[in-house]
Amino acid sequence: MSTDSTEVRLARIEERMAGNERALIVQTADLARRLEDLNHAHAKNIADKAFFVSEDKFGGFVKEIQAWQRQVDTQLSELSGRAGGAIQVRNTSQQNWVLVLMGLALLVAIGVAFFK
Repeated sequence: MSTDSTEVRLARIEERMAGNERALIVQTADLARRLEDLNHAHAKNIADKAFFVSEDKFGGFVKEIQAWQRQVDTQLSELSGRAGGAIQVRNTSQQNWVLVLMGLALLVAIGVAFFK
């Protein structure tokens, strides 16, 4: 083999190595960009989850409201059964107020659950 052939082969190898180094730099920059995008997506996902209530918490909240509603219904049934007559009209207006208060309590409870 001649020295020109060796020099040409050496130049090709050096050029190939330089190309590999440039490709590695481009690949590293692309991977860093992708990792940055993933980190931002993860942070956004965590922030989005803060605005939602888990199914367990909501299910427990619904059970509490239903138990409270049954208790109120029972008490109202007892009151209307005892009084009768003219007091029944007053109980009807009280029931309306109870419904309004139940609605307000529900709104407050939902607000508290969402902002925890």
